[in-house]
Amino acid sequence: MHLAQDTLETRRPPGGFDFEADLPRFAARYRTLWWSASTSQPDLGAEISWWRQRRNQGRIDRFADRLEGEILDYPAGDADRHAWSVRMRTVLRSFGDSVLPLSEIERQIIFSDAYFDATARFAGEARAFDPDLKLHDLSQALRNVWIMHLLQLLLEKELSYTPSILAYSLLYPYTDNHLDRPDLTPGAKLDFCRRLERRLTGDRLRPRDAHERSVFRLVSVIESQYPRSEFPDVYASLLAIHRAQTDSLAQQERRPCEAEILAVSVEKGGASVLADGMLVGGNLSRDEADFFFGFGVFLQLADDLQDLEQDLAAGHETVFSRCAGSRWAGVRPLDHLVNRLVHFLDGVLGSHRFSADRFAVLRSLIRNSCLQLIIQAAGQAPRHFTRRHLRRLQRHSMTRFSYLRKKGGRLERRYRKLDRSLSSRETSIGSIFEALG
Repeated sequence: MHLAQDTLETRRPPGGFDFEADLPRFAARYRTLWWSASTSQPDLGAEISWWRQRRNQGRIDRFADRLEGEILDYPAGDADRHAWSVRMRTVLRSFGDSVLPLSEIERQIIFSDAYFDATARFAGEARAFDPDLKLHDLSQALRNVWIMHLLQLLLEKELSYTPSILAYSLLYPYTDNHLDRPDLTPGAKLDFCRRLERRLTGDRLRPRDAHERSVFRLVSVIESQYPRSEFPDVYASLLAIHRAQTDSLAQQERRPCEAEILAVSVEKGGASVLADGMLVGGNLSRDEADFFFGFGVFLQLADDLQDLEQDLAAGHETVFSRCAGSRWAGVRPLDHLVNRLVHFLDGVLGSHRFSADRFAVLRSLIRNSCLQLIIQAAGQAPRHFTRRHLRRLQRHSMTRFSYLRKKGGRLERRYRKLDRSLSSRETSIGSIFEALG
């Protein structure tokens, strides 16, 4: 990763950190934490009985039916839409109370009116920015939006929509997905990366096409909230994630060793959530930045686990696809890597400023949500795990893995159809998320 920030102001706020000095330390710290994390069976929390899993599956099916009915009955006039939104929030809360393996106070956070309001505001602003934004890209952006709102709570700020949350959350689908396009040559991708880097350093480039125009506009939105002279670390963080993405792109053109694969994942994941934190806080303490970097590393590794089958098909190298695709995969399944990922998460959550008692509920919410993310990802890639390990993971899953594999794709397609139904009607609403406002 390139760390020189020649075009940025060097003034740092009291208690802040220096990218050039601290970012390599963060990367080294979390590489070491990964390799030192145990591969023994981790604590996965309370088991969920077979009967409750079956009950959850029925509730998920009924919720999908209810959601479909509510969307088809979405009112055409403004007068009834508020009542519809209130009713839908109640339906979602009831569903979460009955299915999600979270405590009541944890559910109150993610189903709060503040979360609903901020989600709906983002969805509306995203559609205003790009009326042609696809539902897949909006959903992808919303995952980052929800992370940024969680960081607002960790930084003890009001949970709310901001222009920078819009801009950074849309930058990912606009840039990373663009770089994944198979019709673009490696030279064209590299040229785009170079031009975006120049724009991130403050160079006022004239966009060459509609895609660049949108990307550069998003950078301008961030500049409107965070002036460069006052918030140099914001732009250092954006450059860090951009350069990590570029390094990741270059890695796919060759076969890196295992240490190189981990290094790129650490830099890309850590820089991504560090940028989230910077755009939420403007400035961070060293401990805050360290934690956000580590949390980002975990999320990147978890995302790699979720994308295992796609990465194997595309020939993309990650910690998980390298092991699963090797000739040793038949005798060395991914059990140990999933165990290590859980222990790594506990290592991230068990240190830093956010270990204080007042953050206990947020730490528990993060851990429980991340455990389900890991468990569901493993359940959808059963050929890479031993039966014994899958049985153990399944005892902590919200549903049976067979239901997940059978119904998961079907529910996703049904959801997309419902969302298209809402957006195609003569209303001012573009998606389910926006309708919650």
